[in-house]
Amino acid sequence: MVAVNIAALMLWGPKAGAVSYGANIVTIGTLSLILVYICVAGADMIEAFRARRIVWAIIGFSGATLLIWPLWNSLYPVPSWPDILWPYIVMMWAIVGGLLVRSLHRTSVSQTVEPVSQITSDL
Repeated sequence: MVAVNIAALMLWGPKAGAVSYGANIVTIGTLSLILVYICVAGADMIEAFRARRIVWAIIGFSGATLLIWPLWNSLYPVPSWPDILWPYIVMMWAIVGGLLVRSLHRTSVSQTVEPVSQITSDL
């Protein structure tokens, strides 16, 4: 991944300019962070709802809802070129990452994880 970042910096950085390149990279990072926070707040809301902690469920819902606002503002009003690309790049990055984790999980779990009965029998 570091090689991809360095290659992007060397190829795209001189053409875009330092300030523009830095702003674009920071925008991509911020959008990624917002998505992570939305997912964590949503998971917290679901877990609290299952545990019948209504106040925590409301807090989780509020956190996810508040973070949707800056995410929406990155999509509408439609930003100029190339800023329109960043939300979609982040979305594709998240999808590819999720598919990669899922495929790695399927292949490695059966080989590396011992059955629970074997683990508990050793205790």
